[in-house]
Amino acid sequence: MNQTAAQQDVLDPKAQRASPRAFASRSAGLCLAVALLVGCGGGGGISGDWGGDGCIYQKMTFQRGGKVLVTPVLFGMELPTSEARYEVNGDRVTISTPEDGRAVTFTREGNTLRGGGLIGNCVKL
Repeated sequence: MNQTAAQQDVLDPKAQRASPRAFASRSAGLCLAVALLVGCGGGGGISGDWGGDGCIYQKMTFQRGGKVLVTPVLFGMELPTSEARYEVNGDRVTISTPEDGRAVTFTREGNTLRGGGLIGNCVKL
């Protein structure tokens, strides 16, 4: 069976260091695997402003690095905006506040985050 130089470098345990071609091939594979794990688009796969009338949050602004600014609404009154953290796991988006440890999990369906119950549904603004 014929092998390219890159394949021989990858398969040869005695090789001191891989050729640039083998390194590039392994790097591309690793980047693809990471992209599939965290979702397309980087940053967890969600960004921008979400909220609306049917949501407990008047507005949620998802930013890079797992940071989200949330502006809750209580009995029609907008409460002060605070910073929270978010994590995306598949179609689930969990927002948590480090101060009190509370968390809210939404299920993403296209441009809607479904929270159910009192949380409601938030849409992309």
